[in-house]
Parts: sequence; C-alpha cells; structure tokens
Amino acid sequence: MKRIKEWRIWSAVNVWVAVLLLGANGWAWLRSAATSNLPEVPPIIHPGVDELRRNWNSGEVIGQPFSVTVTDEETAQTIMWFVAPRPSIPLSRPQVRLTPSEISGRAVMVIGGLQVEVFGRGMVRLVDGRPIIDVYEVGVGNANMPAFVMAALQSQVDQAQATYDQLALPIELTKLEIGEGWMTIEGVYKER
Repeated sequence: MKRIKEWRIWSAVNVWVAVLLLGANGWAWLRSAATSNLPEVPPIIHPGVDELRRNWNSGEVIGQPFSVTVTDEETAQTIMWFVAPRPSIPLSRPQVRLTPSEISGRAVMVIGGLQVEVFGRGMVRLVDGRPIIDVYEVGVGNANMPAFVMAALQSQVDQAQATYDQLALPIELTKLEIGEGWMTIEGVYKER
C-alpha cells in the first residue's frame, strides 16, 4: 500500500513538472511571437501604380505604352494599400528588398491567433507577357519551412498562377527589370 501512495505522489509531481514546463514553453512562444522589430508601413499606393490602375479601368489608352518604377519602400507601401481594406489578409508591416538576383521580404502575419514574423525569398520573371512567381524560401521567425511545407506553398502559388493565367488582363508586360532597391515594369495597354 505504501508503494502505491509513493507512486501517486511521484506521478502527481511529474504531472505538475510537465504542466509547468509546457506553460513556460507556451509563454516563451507567445512572448517571441508577439515581438517584431519591423516598422509600421503606411498604406500608400504608388502614383505610377495608381495611374496604371486608373488607365486599366478606363479602357481609353489601348495600344499606349506604360512604365512604372517602384522602390523597396514604395512596394511595401503599395502592398499595405492593397491589404489594409481586406481584413481577411492577416498581414502587416511588410518590408521588401529588391535585387537583381531575388526579391525578399518580411512581414507580420496572424497565424493561429498569434502575430508572427514571416519571411520569404523568390523571383518574378516574364513569360509571354505575364509574370511568373518562383518561391525559393519561406519561414516563420528565423526558421525555414520544411520541404513538404515549401512544396505545398509552391503548389498554392502555382494554382493561383493558373487562375491568373485564365484572366484576360488589359495589359501586356513587355519588360521587367529589377535592380538594387528598385523594379521597373513596362508594357502596353490592350483590349479586355
């Protein structure tokens, strides 16, 4: 009988130690997830992107060329302009870095009710007048996503790309050039 009581006490101690460790781990995750050094980004559409959008919607500039150049900061601001009125997109504080070899970015996302910093690297290229997105790396905090998550993400990007390819866009892109801190997109307005 004495041995059973000892076992129950020991089991209770193990349970409390486990609960304490899980609680400390959860607190550490919450604390880590709630902190981000990314600055706030105002939702401002780049004037060139706004003009492109207005001309696109008017349909009065068919056959005319266009050219838009944006910087890292202007790209982040335009992303926020797009995201701000859409609460279903849980993204804030985007940061973008444009280079000739890749486009990288960081942002804060709400995942499972927690605000976490996410990052990604990829590239955009033109094929037949349409942008194609290649994702190289995605992660949360400072950890890369496992290969199976990357494969699932690229599959989602490919599905979105397939949907996009079915759209009849009123522009055809003729040039995409990316430099250190800037990107230029050129094209022609066409009929819908």
